[in-house]
Amino acid sequence: MSIVLLPMRLKARLVGFGVGVRNHRMVHLSDDERLFFSMFAAQSSTAIENARLYEALGQANLTLEEKVHERTHDLQEANTRLRELDQIKSNFISMVSHELRTPLTAIKGFIVTLFHYDKEISEEKRHLYLGVLNEETDRLTRLITELLDISRIESGRVDIQWSPVSVPTLVRRVFDTLAIKADAVRLVQDFPADFPDIAADSDKIEQVLMNLISNALKYSPEGGLVRVSGFRQGDEIEITVEDEGPGIPASEQEKIFDKFYRQDNETNRKNPGTGLGLPICRTLIHLHGGKVWVRSEPGQGCHFIFRLPLNLDKSEGPRG
Repeated sequence: MSIVLLPMRLKARLVGFGVGVRNHRMVHLSDDERLFFSMFAAQSSTAIENARLYEALGQANLTLEEKVHERTHDLQEANTRLRELDQIKSNFISMVSHELRTPLTAIKGFIVTLFHYDKEISEEKRHLYLGVLNEETDRLTRLITELLDISRIESGRVDIQWSPVSVPTLVRRVFDTLAIKADAVRLVQDFPADFPDIAADSDKIEQVLMNLISNALKYSPEGGLVRVSGFRQGDEIEITVEDEGPGIPASEQEKIFDKFYRQDNETNRKNPGTGLGLPICRTLIHLHGGKVWVRSEPGQGCHFIFRLPLNLDKSEGPRG
């Protein structure tokens, strides 16, 4: 039997062998037959290579289409995110402009009144006007402080000055500051006698307490109670600021820690703000290695809770 092996080459590369059977007896190929088989092998090699390239091109096109689709999807998402950020920026500029203008307008109005009609104003009205000026100045100061704080936080320029801190002492200090604003709301603190000091930044923890207690007062009904309590749990302390206000729906309890987010309720409509207080609190607590959350049921008040490590290994400085 005669078998013909046809080496199939593409340039100098061997791509396979073609096998042919002529008959059952041994024969020798003529020159024309050798030429024919060589041409057949060469064309077969080219056909095989073209088929392989066509298949590879198809796969490449499919991969390219997938990549283009993915890239288009990514660009659409980026575009959407940029539009959202642009909207947030516009809303922020509008909100800040309004928030700055409102106290400035009030301050300017009362100053002009006192300046031009000083001798005609009764002592009672003078006291009232000065009280409004004081409140609006505090509001303006708070707004500017929050804007500066969020700017420092986002640029990573917040330094923690570690020192021994007594949280009950900070709570008493905040209570003293807010005593006038508390009016008919009772302020109560509840700490065990052996409550430990922690290593922290005194000013920043006081800022957290000031924000949480101020919020509790804002939402508290007349005759209500704001309680600040704490206890030690292992190597951490847990602080709770609770009020008897309207509470927060479960669907909004995570959102309130987002920048610029404010609940749409009657209290917030009467008391405009930036929506930066709670995000700043969360960041300051995180910088101390702690965490903060809220527990609330509508109509049953709020419990803002944060935990901080004792940080006993931190370097000590002057007492906070």
